[in-house]
Order: sequence, then structure tokens, then C-alpha cells
Amino acid sequence: MEEMRFLSHPDKPLIEHLKEVGELAEEFIKSVPLVNQSELSLTARLIGFCHDFGKYTSFFQDWLIRKKDSGRKRNHALISALLAAWVVSKEFGDPFQKESITSYLPILAFLAVHRHHGDLRDPNLILHDPDENTSEWIRDRKVLRDQIENLLDSSRLPYLESEMERLGIEGIMDFLNINTIIEIYRKLGKPSYYIDQGSLSDEFRLKLAFTAQLLFSALIDADKRDAGKVRKIGRKKIPSDIVDHYIKEKFPVPKKRLDPLRRRVYEEVTHSIETIPLEDLHGHILTLTAPTGSGKTLTALSAAIKLRNRIEKEKGYTPRIIYSLPFVNVIDQNYGVFHDVLKTLDDFERDESAYLLKHHHLSEVTYKTEDERVPLDEALMLTESWESEITVTTFVQLLHTLIGFKNSFLKKYHNLAGAILILDEIQNIPVEQWRLVGEILRGAAKYLGCTVIQMTATRPLIFSKEETIELLPDPESCFSRLDRTSIHARTSKLLPIEDFTEMILEEWDGKTSLLVVLNTIRASIETYELLKRKLKCHPVVGYPEEDEVQSEELSIVYLSTNIIPIQRRKRIEFLKERLNEEKPTILVSTQVVEAGVDLDFHRTIRDIGPLDSIVQVAGRCNRSWNREIPGQVRIINLKNGGAPWVYGKIHIWLAKELLRDRILRERDFYSAVETFFGEVRSRKDDTEYLE
Repeated sequence: MEEMRFLSHPDKPLIEHLKEVGELAEEFIKSVPLVNQSELSLTARLIGFCHDFGKYTSFFQDWLIRKKDSGRKRNHALISALLAAWVVSKEFGDPFQKESITSYLPILAFLAVHRHHGDLRDPNLILHDPDENTSEWIRDRKVLRDQIENLLDSSRLPYLESEMERLGIEGIMDFLNINTIIEIYRKLGKPSYYIDQGSLSDEFRLKLAFTAQLLFSALIDADKRDAGKVRKIGRKKIPSDIVDHYIKEKFPVPKKRLDPLRRRVYEEVTHSIETIPLEDLHGHILTLTAPTGSGKTLTALSAAIKLRNRIEKEKGYTPRIIYSLPFVNVIDQNYGVFHDVLKTLDDFERDESAYLLKHHHLSEVTYKTEDERVPLDEALMLTESWESEITVTTFVQLLHTLIGFKNSFLKKYHNLAGAILILDEIQNIPVEQWRLVGEILRGAAKYLGCTVIQMTATRPLIFSKEETIELLPDPESCFSRLDRTSIHARTSKLLPIEDFTEMILEEWDGKTSLLVVLNTIRASIETYELLKRKLKCHPVVGYPEEDEVQSEELSIVYLSTNIIPIQRRKRIEFLKERLNEEKPTILVSTQVVEAGVDLDFHRTIRDIGPLDSIVQVAGRCNRSWNREIPGQVRIINLKNGGAPWVYGKIHIWLAKELLRDRILRERDFYSAVETFFGEVRSRKDDTEYLE
């Protein structure tokens, strides 16, 4: 008699798939030190072994091989999820403790397996109460009875028992009983009740959420990789001094006025990373607060690589580095810097993507390893799992993964465990989300072993000073040495947009560069059109390739998030050329120009906004400190400019109060912003924003 053969996918034996997924899921959890690691890694292994158990039915095998559809009976997720809960429950046993992660592992196993082809859901929405004869329970109970009867068939059962025993799962006949199924549902009812009733502490609920996402991530990524025959990518070493050598090679001697400050910032942050006890750095919230243009990008990269190697040496694992930014155009810019640094490695060109990835919703899907570009489906899987030593991505990708429930986002979640998370220009996160983001990042540090680096020139109060470690020991002294710009506020009078554009024409000499920043797309477009008409200058719709702008001509450029990213990038390239050549240029923009865009204007005019936003815009004025006279940043109060609507009334009122038609020098920016954020927090706790 021919031996019965069960498949998980065409030409893939089911037993091999279960074994490989379980082992890979376990490996994902074991690769980083976590609280409850031994329990979690074993749970991940058992979940993987059980996740496709329902495929042993003839209903599924007939559908896979012959496309014979038996309806719900061929579905495998529910019975597989119940087996996972049963196996995990047997492994960890009773008694149940209300706030012990171990007591919730069976329901987390059930949830992960039940949803492994979809998105995570509230377990109470998918669990049945077996004592209530709802239509859903009657339907599912009938399907489960049919599946159990099918699996107990004498021609199938011996092979099933043998394959389960190969996975270390004993007593499968005890599970294949409708009374056992009912008992599993009853046992899962207790943790489900506490989750649903809200009687658990906030801290435990957060820990439970992180654990659920981690186990789900390990399963779905292992499952997809095994089913898709995705190659295993080996880890790469990055020397601690790689950025040191890059800087010495590219900037051998100070040439620019800001270079001494950049060197100081770099050296002091390096000293902090190398001398602060690792226990005070690893798994904590770190901050890097330094002025705009002070070289934070290279400094942060160097600090992260040095910290990563310290962790590897002292903790025995190698963290990945996740560098996140608010806007796509800034990602391209910083990715280019990192690429320049890493290409000095001998095998970087051969294994480029294993070292460095760029991932956002518009990035090209490509993955290069072993000197070849892998097929598109495999490249997509590796990219979406952040299978690289350094990933440059958006806040959206990072935060939707940490906070999210979507299958497509959570594939990469397990690669965040133990990672170094850099949030550059974090002040761009809306203030109403600060509390949520702060809690999630604290949780990532505490429960995932992440090290978080908040990088900004303005240090928003997402975290209190008491819970962070500043890598630049005295950031205020860095600001006190600068005199690149001064903020001139004139906000007591509302200015109609016609008068605003007339003011621009009166105050601007027509020979230098000017940045105009508005709060809304509508106001920015209206200002752009008015200026273009009044100046009768050459409008730039993109990068002028055929109709080149003559050097003596004035160009007016528009930049905002309503412009597609490729056009934004072209316009920024064009602006850099114009500004470097000191040609007369006006840029009309929204807040998109605030975050890390390396542009340097003679003067800036901005509609009123929060003080930290104003300081960020000031960072695009006389940025390189090449001009002796401080660049003027004029702040006005545009009628119908939308500031209170965009930022909230309290932020605009406080900005007006602190500025009060006065001049603020750059050396005072740091203390002014500290005062501003302190007032924001004391006057209107951001919990009110969440209601």
C-alpha cells in the first residue's frame, strides 16, 4: 500500500513546512535577548509546528491537488489555532495568574495561528463561548466535527500521529475530540475575559500587546519565507570606526565656519557612546540634541554603529539599526549619505542590500545579495521584513509596525526586537500623538529591548528629561556659539495675503535667495501664484532640462507634499544648484522644508507657527554660516493662514506670547524652545488632544 503523502503547498511536504516554520520562528525570537525569552521562543516553535495542522484533512489535500472545493471544511486556520492553544497550554500548564504572560501564551498562540493569513484582531471577536449556541459557533462546531472525523480516519491517522510525533507533539488523538475542543474554548475564556473587561493594568496590557505582535510576526514571516523559498540572508559586520575613516577621508581639515562645531558634536557624542555604562544605554531612551547643520546625520550613524558593536561584544547579539524620518525626500538624501559611508566596505557592492535598505511606500523594490538582484517576489519579502543591517524608512512604516495590526506591517516586527531605533526630526510627529508615540517607544525599549535615539534640534517633550540620556552633554552651549540667524516677529497684526506678498516684494532685494513658508497647501499655492504674477519671473514646474533658466533670471519654485516625490527631489536638486551659485531664487513651501532638507537661503519669511517649527525653518537660513550678517527670519501672522487649525490654538498663542514682536537671536533658540515646550505641557496636557 502506497504511503500517504501530505502537502502544505504544491511539491512541499507538510511535515517539512511545519518543522521549518517552527524552527525559523524560534530562531527569530532567540536571536535577541528578551524578557521571558525561553518561554517565547518555545511558544514560537510550537506555534510554527501547529499553524497548518488543518491541512492534514482530505478536504484541504483534495483542494490543493485537485481543486475540489469542500467549502469551509477545507479551511485550516481554526482547528490549527485550537491545536496550538492546546499544545502550548500543555507545555506551560496551570495555575492561571491574572498578570502573568505565561498564562496568556495559549490565547496568543490561538490568535497568531487563527490570523496568520490575515490581520491581527481582538481575540474576543474570534473566540466562541461553547455554552452559547450562536449561529457562528453552531457552524464552526459542525466544521470541526467533520474535520476531526476526517483526521481520525483509519487510513490517515497512523501517518498523522507519526508526523506529529516527529514534531514532538504527543497524544494527538486526545486532541481530536469535540469535548477537548470545547474544553480548550472554556480555558481560553478566562484570559479573554480579562483582556475584554479592561481590568488589567496598563503596563501589563502593553506588555501583552508587544508579546502578541512578536509571536504573530515570527510566525507570519517564517511562514512566508518558507513557502516562498526565500533565501537566508547572513548577518554582516560593520566596523565601529567606519564613519571615523569616512569623515577623515572626506573632510580632512576644517574648511567651513561650522566645521569646528560639527567636530565637537561628533567627538562628544562618540565619547558618550564609548564611556557611558552599557546598562544605561541599551534598552533606554537616548537623545541627540544639536543645532541644524551640525552634522547630526553622520554623528547618529556613527553612534548607532559604535553602540551596536558594544552590544554585540557585551550582550552577545547584533542589533539592527532602523533610521526613520518624516518625509520621503529626506530619506533619499540620508540614504545617499549612508550609501557613501558603507560603500567603503570590500563586499558592500556584492551584498549591498544585506547592509543597507531603503523602504517606504514609493521606493523601488530591489534587493541585491551575492552579487545578484533577487527575483521581485523574494525582493519584496526581504525588503518588507527589513532584512538588512541598516534600514532607512519613514515614521509611518516604523510606527505602523510598532502600533499596528496589519499583516503586511507586522512581518518585520520581530526584526525590531533589540534594534537601535533612530527617530530623526521627531518634532514632526503631531503633538496630539506625542503621548501615544512616547508610550509605544517606552514599551519597545522595555519589552523588545530596543534602544531609542531621539534626534532633533528642538527636543520636543515626548519624553521627560529625567527618563532620557542626552548624548551631547551640553547642547545649549552649542547653540550659544552660533549667530547665523535671528527671528524677527511681527505677529500683532493680521496680514491679508495680498499685503503679505507686497511686503515680500518691498523687503526682498531681488538679488538673493528667499524662503517663504506657509502652514497650508492652499495658502502656499495662493502665495506662489501671486508672487509669480507680480514678479513675472520664470516659474519652475520641474527640473528645467530643455528650457534652462539663465543665470541672471529669477526663479520661483514651489515645494510641498502635494508635489509627487520624484518632482520634489528634482526641485530640491535644482534649488541646491541655484543656491550654491548664489542666483536669485524664491522658494514657496509648506512645512515639508523643515525636516532635514539641506538648503541654505539668505532670508526667510514664515507664517506664525509653533516655536520649534519656526526654529526648524530658521535652520534653512544662513545654514552653513557662510555669511557674516545673520540671516533674517521674519515671522508674520497671515490672515486665514490656518496656523491654529494645523497646530492647535495653544501652540500658536504661546508662540505669539514668547515672540511678542521681538528679535530672538540664535544663541537663545535652545532656551526659548525649552520654555515653549514646558508651557505647552503645563497649560494643556496632550491627553486632551486624544479625546
